[in-house]
Amino acid sequence: MALLSLSMKPSLPQWTRLRYENGYPAISTLRCIAKAQLQDKQSHRRSANYKPNIWTHDFAESLKSDYMEERYAERAVKLKMEVKSLLEKEKNLLAQLELIDEVGRLGLGYLFDKEIGQFLSSVTPMQFKDVGIEKRLHATALCFRLLRQKGHKVSQGLGNKLSFARDRVVESYLWSLGCTFEPEHEQCREVITKVIAIATVIDDIYDVYGTLDELELFTAVIERWDISAVEELPDYMKISFLATYNTVNEFGYHVLKEQGWNVIPYLKKHLTDLCKAYLVEAKWYHSGYIPKFKEYVNLASISIAGYVILYYSYFFLKSGITDEALSYLDSYPNLPRSSSMIVRLLDDFVTSKDELERGDVHKSIESYMHEYGVSEEVAREYVQDFTKKTWKKINEELATDSPLPRAVIDLSINFARTAELMYKKGDGHSVQDQENKDRVISLLVESID
Repeated sequence: MALLSLSMKPSLPQWTRLRYENGYPAISTLRCIAKAQLQDKQSHRRSANYKPNIWTHDFAESLKSDYMEERYAERAVKLKMEVKSLLEKEKNLLAQLELIDEVGRLGLGYLFDKEIGQFLSSVTPMQFKDVGIEKRLHATALCFRLLRQKGHKVSQGLGNKLSFARDRVVESYLWSLGCTFEPEHEQCREVITKVIAIATVIDDIYDVYGTLDELELFTAVIERWDISAVEELPDYMKISFLATYNTVNEFGYHVLKEQGWNVIPYLKKHLTDLCKAYLVEAKWYHSGYIPKFKEYVNLASISIAGYVILYYSYFFLKSGITDEALSYLDSYPNLPRSSSMIVRLLDDFVTSKDELERGDVHKSIESYMHEYGVSEEVAREYVQDFTKKTWKKINEELATDSPLPRAVIDLSINFARTAELMYKKGDGHSVQDQENKDRVISLLVESID
């Protein structure tokens, strides 16, 4: 490294430097003095060992595109006018949306911002009625995505259609975060959030809104997993089924693409089992039947959706898919059963009265009271003790060999742990009071000082 100093002595090598002061040129002299003792350090400098530039000056100078010629410019203008004409004249809604999507995928959307914006702004819900049900779903999803891509603030529009159902996306995410918080499981958290949000709506259909005939029909359509069967459903159920169908198939697509497994049959089976459990509970309610305690908790361990959450999560924890693990999960093993049972009982302990008023089935406390003719206080003590014993079963289960990856086992246990948080001071999933809101903000928004 050379040491530079300024000097006005003319006897040493000098360089003249031009600078400006107050807008006028000024000249000063720069003298360079080389320090011999620094030379040795030069040999110890590090080198990044970068390779020489592969692009020579001659190569860069020789680059030429034939498409810069006038005839290509004229052709480009002509093609642009043809696309504009298609955008303006196409009357078929789906064809128009697909054309806009294709233009965007080619990276040419910026050339037609005005035309695309005008078209998307003019689309109305009535236009979708002229599209067949199978194509209508595709058209709706495509239009929604295009509007979002263009910066339009568009709602999914489900709130008005499903006003009877709970919209609990934030709470669903809190569940997912409690189940698996590790950064590398971001995709799994997204899946859990969607599963819980959808299960919450479907649960409200069975518990609150649907007639028994409608619920039996919905269960049959879920089991058939046939998009054409959606026409048999009432409008509000069409929305729920199509949202579920799309989401589950999207999950299956990602697993097939990333891991090479077609898991849609597995996903469909466990979703069907969940809906069948919901249907049994609905039949209990409509018939006035009060189940025995053991009968209730065995079914409730399925209807709490814990199995579905665990099963779907298994494919997105990226711990490896095996036939042995799938067979094990299909058997409804003890660990997820116990974990789900704890969640159900903790839920019942704080929500049973409110859910009965909404028209839900009798819960664990009422079942025990009815079966043994005891007071509510005695029943609550029993449920608390039963919950503690179920935790002990989980600890015993951890000591046994399991074909499940450790990440799946941890998630199952964390599902029950998260329920301890969600139901510690009331119904943290359904009730959106200030206390629950503050808890979410504290956990997810505010930083730790």
